[in-house]
Amino acid sequence: MSIPTEEQQTSDWSVTRKILWFILFLVVLVLLAPGNIRALKPADGHIFDFFKEWAAVKNWSVGMPVYSNQELAIQKHLNAGLSDSDGFFDPYNTHPPSANLISLPFFFLSYQNAHLAWNLVSLGMLCLALVWIVRGLEFRLSGWSILALFTLLVLSDPLQQTLIQGQPNLLLTLLIVGAWRAGKSGNTFVSGMCLGLATAVKIYPAYLFLYFLVRRDWRGIAGGAVSFALITLLTVAIFGIDAYWDYITVVLPSISNVTNNWGNASLLSFWERLFSQSTSTIQSINDSPVLLQISVWSSWLTVTLLASIAIWKTRTEKFGERAFAITIVVMLLMSPTTWHHYFVTLALPVGLLLALHRPRSGKRWIVNLTIAALAISPRIIWLLLIRPQKAEVATGAMPWENGGMIALPWQSLTALSYQCYALLIVIALLWPTKATDQSNDST
Repeated sequence: MSIPTEEQQTSDWSVTRKILWFILFLVVLVLLAPGNIRALKPADGHIFDFFKEWAAVKNWSVGMPVYSNQELAIQKHLNAGLSDSDGFFDPYNTHPPSANLISLPFFFLSYQNAHLAWNLVSLGMLCLALVWIVRGLEFRLSGWSILALFTLLVLSDPLQQTLIQGQPNLLLTLLIVGAWRAGKSGNTFVSGMCLGLATAVKIYPAYLFLYFLVRRDWRGIAGGAVSFALITLLTVAIFGIDAYWDYITVVLPSISNVTNNWGNASLLSFWERLFSQSTSTIQSINDSPVLLQISVWSSWLTVTLLASIAIWKTRTEKFGERAFAITIVVMLLMSPTTWHHYFVTLALPVGLLLALHRPRSGKRWIVNLTIAALAISPRIIWLLLIRPQKAEVATGAMPWENGGMIALPWQSLTALSYQCYALLIVIALLWPTKATDQSNDST
């Protein structure tokens, strides 16, 4: 990869560009920064995804099953109950047992303070991941670049949603970037260990082992197996084997079908919105299980083949970072659920895109539009392109949550799927070519 010189990067910042970024920084600081600060700690009476891990450890600390019913956990640990039984609510903690370890240092705190503490730790992980990306891609940051980066982070809806929910996405981001960093240094065993830990926290990062499998890098696969086994043994030692038994026999069977959803950017959801049974919020083209299965499996095989080809094309490199970044993107397409906050795990592919396509280069405008499509809240597009079908909407609920807005097939293909298309565009922009491979070797 050709690294821009300091003079080239400095010349990218014209006076007009500096003024525009400074104005945007002030607007973001005034209008959006307060909301991001509030997102760090839930208001009293509100619970979000981090409650699952916090309650699991609280259950364990008082002798209750780790995967006790969440309504029971709310009553026991918060002395409260659900105010809206019709809202979106998982009856059980749907996260794997090892994911509960992240709240172990904070279980003695109240839920709100534990959520805040985890978010602060997560932001520290984000900072470390960004430092590794900047150094690994040899960015030369000026004061204006740092101001622009801060502005974009505050503007990022996936980051804000991650903080609101207390999701472990920033931990996954750090582990994925750590895997890339270790791989670049030639230590694929450590790289695999990072991915093994990520897999223990959320199952879908297991897809990234495709990179080592295609390259026949058994050290990377061994590293993943070792770290996954160690963290699993630690989890069993703390929570007991019953936590895994309950997760497999009670939790997984209880998970309702949430893939056919407006906010899901996965390939599975793309096809379900077209060929599954219509719902109160989505009108499909046809309810055809056969066509659905053919479409889903064909698309899964296609993107996996694309990732495998990219990996194979870069097999002679010490570490094919373009191929690895493509595998990260395909991982999100392959996951049954790809919520908007998952996009923070694209930190490395986004950094690589910005390093490959400098300002005023031929494809930079495509890069900018694609990043914006992934970073801006999809709810804005929903409100613009999908009109309410009902005159009245339940108080306190967003229209798309209770059938107030129904997506027709053409709207499913546009408003509900544009982020899926953006992921495919990222793959195209990162696709390795012979010329870029040679430049990588020479860098």
